[in-house]
Amino acid sequence: MIKIALMILLLFATSGCVKEKKADTRGYKKVYIGIIAPVTGKNRRFFSPSILGVAWAKQVAGVIKEKKVVLVYDVKDTHSTKNGALQALREFAKDKKYVAVISFMSSGRILALQKSIEKLHIPFVATLATSNHLVAKDGYITQVCMTNQRQALVASHYIHDEKLIESVGVVYNATNSYSKELATQFSQNFSKIGGHIVFFKDVHNGKTLRQLPLDKKPLIIYDTSSVKTTLKLLQDIHEHSLKTKIFGSDGLLNEVQRNYKHEMSLFDGVLLVEHYASNQTTSKKRRQFVKFLEKKGMQENSYSLLAYDAFILIRDAIVWDNNPSRENINKEVRNSKTIDGVYGKFFTQHGKIKREIYVDTIQDAKLYKEVIIY
Repeated sequence: MIKIALMILLLFATSGCVKEKKADTRGYKKVYIGIIAPVTGKNRRFFSPSILGVAWAKQVAGVIKEKKVVLVYDVKDTHSTKNGALQALREFAKDKKYVAVISFMSSGRILALQKSIEKLHIPFVATLATSNHLVAKDGYITQVCMTNQRQALVASHYIHDEKLIESVGVVYNATNSYSKELATQFSQNFSKIGGHIVFFKDVHNGKTLRQLPLDKKPLIIYDTSSVKTTLKLLQDIHEHSLKTKIFGSDGLLNEVQRNYKHEMSLFDGVLLVEHYASNQTTSKKRRQFVKFLEKKGMQENSYSLLAYDAFILIRDAIVWDNNPSRENINKEVRNSKTIDGVYGKFFTQHGKIKREIYVDTIQDAKLYKEVIIY
């Protein structure tokens, strides 16, 4: 049943929306990329937008004429479990036809696989993982998402230096490693540049803004907790007509669009650090990408963007590599040349992405640029 559902999902994802004459690929070599993803289970929300990013990348750049290569991807379902992810990793690593793996998983899941990835010697491109501790100096993991360290650094300087706000409250979820690490990193950065943390509160047990002392409601609350908690905070702010603003974390809008569409207007004015802005200069490549997503019933989002870039990163490694072995592809993927992504240029250095990112404001279900950080 799961295999049938997966086939339907992939058929849905790979059907095109831009009519193009298909290249004659008879006699071309197939090069395979494995995708490890939570197709089912509690984390399945990562799958649909991410696979669409890969599907579009394959459609527009999956044929490498100069190499007479066609890129093919296969998906293995983790079922949102550690054991499922480990099994998928081992299966792809064992089959030598797969030259690299892309994952649509969180930092916690990949950290649990870290030793196995390094031991199996297969290039592993993480699209959604933000942990500061994933990438080893000479390892096999590459991140295309900004790290918690960079996100927190940008947020702290924007609030302190751009908005000239000296005091900030911080709320987080102590049961979530991403939330806790990002909140801690922000608090340390903000304090280092002369800011004051009014409170640093774990809110996983349901505490909301109204339970904080009246004299401890700063102009900005840095919130890494969850969309559900953020919504409660915004409802409190609206109910009491407070001037407090929320500064959220990356991926927030994706989650709101998926689960809280009816409350979308409450999120207007929320700040966050993201990989794109709706009002940035658009290219033909980006317009086609957005059109493709919209035909699939999905809005522009960072999950699709990052998955696209992961596929293109591996593709370009194959273009530049005269002998596309796992070892050679890993070297190219971790230290890439400048790549023209769907949202602008980027490159990797020692397994970490180097790209421009944005401080955005949510307005009418879109992200509007406040500043660009290069």
